[in-house]
Amino acid sequence: MNTAITDIDTTNEEKILKEYYNHCVEKVAENNFLVMYAKEKLRHSYQVIGAGNYILKHEKIFAQSKDNDFLRSAKLAYLFHDIGRFTEIEKHFSSPEQKYDHSVLSYEILKTYSEYAKPEILLPIKHHGHMIDNLYKDEDYQAITDATLKERINQIAFLVRDADKIANFYLLKTAWAKQAPELSLFFYDLPIIRPKQKAFDQYLNHEMVDRGQETSKGETLLNYLSWIYDLNYQSSFEFCQRNGVFSIFYQIIDAYIPDDTDKIKVKKQFEKSIQTTNMKG
Repeated sequence: MNTAITDIDTTNEEKILKEYYNHCVEKVAENNFLVMYAKEKLRHSYQVIGAGNYILKHEKIFAQSKDNDFLRSAKLAYLFHDIGRFTEIEKHFSSPEQKYDHSVLSYEILKTYSEYAKPEILLPIKHHGHMIDNLYKDEDYQAITDATLKERINQIAFLVRDADKIANFYLLKTAWAKQAPELSLFFYDLPIIRPKQKAFDQYLNHEMVDRGQETSKGETLLNYLSWIYDLNYQSSFEFCQRNGVFSIFYQIIDAYIPDDTDKIKVKKQFEKSIQTTNMKG
């Protein structure tokens, strides 16, 4: 293991993250749901740090790197990736009819700190919640002519996206096991009815399932399952295996996909996607 990874001190950065959380909770204190949401997002942030640290220590690109600036930028990118969530929650409290992009809000916050305003930190954060093509089409990304810097941005972007997804998988696993109230943050107050055909078609065609217009818990589930298609590092898959993340999805499929024929199709595709992901390494 590269000792430089374990030597990266992020005490001050974690303090900044906690300050944004505390400010948010104070602002939305009268709304119990938003307070729960903020608490869960802070918990998620720390689990993303744990997941990111795992990838950083086990993935060859990072584990064998001797470049401390690269490794520190990578760690700060996943540590700060959701700092804008707390601003988003505050804005939603004030103007619930508006929609906000927490990825962009995180990016805007980090731009105000000169020590973090680096493209290898900012761009992975700005697009961690978007399709990867949004990063490639970004004007600032396209303007970069340094091939090494561009490759570092890609590597850190993949790291942040993976750490975010597998931490969410883990949170979903623990919430499902306890049937905790936090499940409402994953599946909302949606009915258990047959998902729209478009969601099925996207998932069965190995595509990311559209998010934002779900009409059933099953559609939301198919979106989460499709995240597996977007895992970039073998160590991300290994993290899920070691923590028993994948096994819980069979129970959720049984609960949220009402038609037996659909269940079989979804489970077969799920098994196939796991096998395909496992072959990436």
